[in-house]
Amino acid sequence: MEAFTTVVAGLRSAKEELGLARDVVGKVTLAESASGAASAVTGLPEAFRQLAGCEIVALLGEGQQPEGRFASIEGPGVKAMLDLEGLVDLEREAERL
Repeated sequence: MEAFTTVVAGLRSAKEELGLARDVVGKVTLAESASGAASAVTGLPEAFRQLAGCEIVALLGEGQQPEGRFASIEGPGVKAMLDLEGLVDLEREAERL
């Protein structure tokens, strides 16, 4: 449950920092660093969508990385990567950072 709450809180914070409206649904890729760790998140998809405002689009194994630009949130044994494509102006966000 700690992984679920950590990832949800991190995604909510990232969406707020990026200035995204609450009704914007983000696409999240999960990557496990410990076998089975993502099940805490994938096991509650409806709660995850409602609380984080995101949906899980992929689950990667250890060492795999998706292509693209992401905001990353680390949880116990799992990393959630919020796809920034189409959500934010990437050039403007790079300048802000």
